[in-house]
Amino acid sequence: MPVPGRGVVLLGWFEELRHAGCLIRPSTEDTPRSTVPGMIPAPPPGWTQRFSANLVVYEAPDGGSRIRCHQQMPLEPISRAVARVAGDARIEDRRRVVSGEGEYGALCRVGERVVAALFADAHAIVIEGSARHADVVLDLLTRWKLELGVRPRRALYDPPPAWRPMPNALATTWFPPGFPGDHAELVVYPTAPTTTTPHDELAQLIAVESASVVGEIREVPLETEHGLIGTHATLAIAANGGVVVHRDLVLLRREPHRYAIKLEWTGTPRHREVLLAVAHSMQPLPVQTARDGTSLVHWVD
Repeated sequence: MPVPGRGVVLLGWFEELRHAGCLIRPSTEDTPRSTVPGMIPAPPPGWTQRFSANLVVYEAPDGGSRIRCHQQMPLEPISRAVARVAGDARIEDRRRVVSGEGEYGALCRVGERVVAALFADAHAIVIEGSARHADVVLDLLTRWKLELGVRPRRALYDPPPAWRPMPNALATTWFPPGFPGDHAELVVYPTAPTTTTPHDELAQLIAVESASVVGEIREVPLETEHGLIGTHATLAIAANGGVVVHRDLVLLRREPHRYAIKLEWTGTPRHREVLLAVAHSMQPLPVQTARDGTSLVHWVD
């Protein structure tokens, strides 16, 4: 039976921000952190900017207010990020935001302050400032460039209710409440850049295990509620010891990414409705919406 570890606990990112639509990957002790902060945005007009180790400080024109940008913060639930920079203050409001590069972030109101976070693959950028400068905090977050490019990423989806998660790098395996008696697992893979259609990719995957396939392979087209288009295939594989493993594969695409979910079980067919519910809840990754030409201004001032 899967045992919750540190990585599983940090799936609290999902439960905590689910109403805001923000799913964040669990962090682990051995997760490498990038040492490159990306492109730091230039200060807004009239503001000044200074640097120290892993910290950028923006000072308001009147000198009476500062915004601090922490460049190498742990990837953890937003409440913990707030606690690091604002103590035990209560979070009054939070919402999901998307940067100009299409990266996920969050903005929180904490008393007379705001705290924003931009989520990289293995760390977070955390920005804090006065609530009266919330628009500046949001502007800095949306202009911050992580420069991670098109890559495998986690997508947002609704987890299967009562199922237990076991994260592994960018993927998460979900086990039903009755596991291991109910021997099934649902794997949500990270999105991956691809130019192959879901049908062709499915054919390639099946070809690898063609000698073990038992019976007929069924494939039906699938279009999700969020406009992802692909295919849903069902097949059975002869495993060791004569056990037959049933497998459902959902492969979806929204250029340039492929979205993949796998359900496996032994015995009578079940949980297919869970697989389809997760597939229909899957949200396409945000796309880059803006290019900021001022990020390098501080180098030429």
